[in-house]
Formats: sequence, structure tokens, C-alpha cells
Amino acid sequence: MTKMTNLLLVLAVGGLLFASFAAAQTSTTTSTTTQQTNPTPPPAGDKLNVGPGQKEAGHSGENHVNGREGRQQNRIANGVKDGQLNAGQAAQLEKSQAKIQGQEARAEAAHGGYLTANEKKKFQQEQNKQSRKIRSERHPNEKK
Repeated sequence: MTKMTNLLLVLAVGGLLFASFAAAQTSTTTSTTTQQTNPTPPPAGDKLNVGPGQKEAGHSGENHVNGREGRQQNRIANGVKDGQLNAGQAAQLEKSQAKIQGQEARAEAAHGGYLTANEKKKFQQEQNKQSRKIRSERHPNEKK
């Protein structure tokens, strides 16, 4: 019964985090001045392609990141389901994942819907770190 309770708690926390990012994406602001030359920004009113499961044509790099975010959230949920993570661990991992997604959304908003090469590299490094953290939480007795 506790595994089911933990799973429901993680799903509820994940749903709240997802909803909060959806709301944050609709209220993004754009920078009035940029010093870089960017490709044509998406039309006004289009939401940014940040978050798991989000895809946008022509942005394979962002689509890769968003797919990775989704896979990592699945790994967290599976860790709870398998009993490898407790609700507190899962909530902390979800919070870290949400922080990365928020940073990505703000970076895209600042550059007309696109990420710079340095930002892409930074988010890739953060996702690598998050992936290692998920693994170490799910397998605490495993040697590196």
C-alpha cells in the first residue's frame, strides 16, 4: 500500500510542477534589446518548446533536451514504483528537474524562443548531472 501511496504522491507533485511550468510559459516576456543576431523568432503568442514532450519543427537540439527531460521524469516515477525511491527523494529530484526547465524557459524567452550554443551546452551539462543524481538515488549501494 505504501508503494501505491508514494506513486500517487509523486504523480501529484509532478502534475503540479508541470502545471506551474505551463502557466509560467504563457506569461513569458521577451527582451526589448538583443545584441546577438537570432533566427526569426516564433510568431507572437506561440509558447516556447520547453518541457518534457514538447516538440517544435526545426529545433532538433531543443527536442532532444525535451525528450531527455521526459525520460528522466519517467526514471524518477519508475524508481518510486519499484521502491528504489521514496516520496521525498522523488520530490527533490522533480524539483531539480523543474528548476532546469524553468531556467531553459527563461533563456528561450530572452532570445526570442531560441537557445544560444553556450546555453545548450549548459543545459546538457545540467541534465547530465541530474541523470547521475537520479542513478545514485535509485542505486545507492552501487559503486561508480
